[in-house]
Amino acid sequence: MASSDFEPLALPEPTYGMGLEPIVGANICQHSDLSLVAKVKHTLGKASFTKLQSSFLGHIINLSARDIGFSGKIFHYLMLRRLKTRGRNLWFTVDMQPLRFSLREFFLTTGIQCEPIHREPRNNGKDPISEPYSWAVRGDYTLTQLQYRLFNEPEEGEEPLDDKEKECLAAVVLTEGILMTPNSTEKIPLSRLKHASDFEMYTAQPWGKEAYNILATCIQKLDKDSWSKEHSIH
Repeated sequence: MASSDFEPLALPEPTYGMGLEPIVGANICQHSDLSLVAKVKHTLGKASFTKLQSSFLGHIINLSARDIGFSGKIFHYLMLRRLKTRGRNLWFTVDMQPLRFSLREFFLTTGIQCEPIHREPRNNGKDPISEPYSWAVRGDYTLTQLQYRLFNEPEEGEEPLDDKEKECLAAVVLTEGILMTPNSTEKIPLSRLKHASDFEMYTAQPWGKEAYNILATCIQKLDKDSWSKEHSIH
């Protein structure tokens, strides 16, 4: 059968019509701060940093070591060719061909776990429920505040961090600073700090799934805001 006998594939409506994409610069706000890896390495001892590398954070640390840059132009090109679809899966068109970026593609691209790893709660004698770290039980800490606590000397009246707390705090700073938090002044949801006092439990969480959901939500919000502007009455 000749290729001309096939009917064109019916695709969902694109965010912008072919040739009607807005002509704007490719200024993309890159929230992921890979420079945090070097700061964490400088702050932690060799044994603690090796422990981070053995967790899911090893994939992030490897990206930093390779000095992989973010291409705003490529991301901008894909965003303008987004298809309007339901659910969490993201679809784009490249040369009239559909391209999916789902949770599966996110995992294959990043290597970050999208399913929880079963582990029993433990923290070397410290009860993670009755004795959590102070910054892990309040929902009003920002990434900037947690970075300050990790990277700076304790203020007057504060106890210095021991190695275990540094490990937990470093894991949170890398996870939030590179995968999760849109900006350093945004408060980190308490739900994401639930296991932060237990390094093994914290690093066993499905952070890849959480990061993908945040990405999908942000893109859906962009679609909604774009639609609202197009249909607003001036």
